[in-house]
Amino acid sequence: MQQRGFQPDIIAYNSAISACAECQQWQVALQLLATMQQHGLQPNVITYTSVISACEKSRQWQVALQLLATMQQRGLQPDIMTYNSAISACAKCQQWQVALQLLATMQQRGLQPNLVTYNATISACAKTQQWQLALQLLATLQQHGLQPNVLTYTATISACAKSQQWQEALQLLATMQQRGLQPDVITCNSAISACSKNQQWQVALQLLATMQQRGLKPNIITYTSAISACGKSQQWQVALQLLATMQQRGLQPNVITYNSAIGACERGRQWQVALQLLATIQQRGLQPNVNTYNATISACAKTQQWQLALQLLATLQQHGLQPNVLTYTATISACAKSQQWQEALQLLATMQQRGLQPDIITCNSAISACSKVQEWQVALQLLATMQQRGLKPNVITYTSAISACAQSQQWQVALQLLATMQQRGLQPNLITYNSVINARAKCQQAASVLELLEEFHFAGLASDAVMDNLDAAAVSRELDSSFRS
Repeated sequence: MQQRGFQPDIIAYNSAISACAECQQWQVALQLLATMQQHGLQPNVITYTSVISACEKSRQWQVALQLLATMQQRGLQPDIMTYNSAISACAKCQQWQVALQLLATMQQRGLQPNLVTYNATISACAKTQQWQLALQLLATLQQHGLQPNVLTYTATISACAKSQQWQEALQLLATMQQRGLQPDVITCNSAISACSKNQQWQVALQLLATMQQRGLKPNIITYTSAISACGKSQQWQVALQLLATMQQRGLQPNVITYNSAIGACERGRQWQVALQLLATIQQRGLQPNVNTYNATISACAKTQQWQLALQLLATLQQHGLQPNVLTYTATISACAKSQQWQEALQLLATMQQRGLQPDIITCNSAISACSKVQEWQVALQLLATMQQRGLKPNVITYTSAISACAQSQQWQVALQLLATMQQRGLQPNLITYNSVINARAKCQQAASVLELLEEFHFAGLASDAVMDNLDAAAVSRELDSSFRS
């Protein structure tokens, strides 16, 4: 236009900026905003709203808020559409507090939020697990005479799903249908996801069947969530059946789908199937990610396949992936369960050399490795080191350390650890007491065994259950000796 001698007016600029918004070209939109001002044109509310919308679609929430402030400094009052775009920008970037603040501001300025406003704000809450706020907003919009639509319920169900409030999610699903609203695939996916996070695999499968009965076609996300639900409930066979079904229906699983299936095999101790799924991912041209390898290594760990776990750790690095704390923890656990304590300690050192800080689960696995091979001094050193680094040992930590002492007949050290954990407010469990009693029994401390059995009674632990889990031969010998003397 300018080359032909025509000067674009504000309508032309607004149209161009709006086009940029639709194509997520926020930088071009900002450039057009600057150009029109250089040509003496004053942006209006529509102009700023369009530029803010461009920023919203590109997740540039801070730029959107800056534009909102600028237009007000220039004497322009944002309208509902302007605020809606700004709130939506915050929603997409998990800025729920800013979104709520904008909602309050527009009300203070006499603007009445519409359904789009509330939907965007609920969505902001959903992305940050603020399920109670989402429910409150749902109630508020109805109090103001607005009728929630499918998007409203979907966002609120999503908030409940992310916060593991599966019963609330299902109640909302029922309520929307009672109001004559038909859930779409996204709504159903959110409800199934809520069940997945709470190990409600049967309910998830029921929802999957119901949505198909209503003519809705499950997508990859649907099946992935259902597979995840089965995996978390140790229903690995059902998970694999769902994986086959989705492919029969023309849906190609993605890496996340396969990760969920491998996770199901991991919980079901099916390491061979997990490895087969890993191979299938690669055969289909998909790139396994760190989560894929972590789940497969964990499957090997639970079945004492420590050499395979080490091989997988090497493979993921050969493919350019960086192992994380979970990767090393799973591999250390594999070594621990196979009594490969030196390998476990080497991995612990390697991860720290790479700048990764072990968490309490990592340390517990390393201490457990020492426990199985009577390396009680190394176990105690690990216990001391983790405390120096600000990690708080839990019952599992002390129990593993006590077990290490028990295996090495260090009953006095085991007793000291038992006292220490109690002083720190940790309640020993059945396994902890078993380890202490075994340590005393192996060291011919029969009287002490009787004292601990009496302590079980006062602690509310069943002595029968204790005896069932002890080194029966050692305890029997020492008790017989005590009664004869």
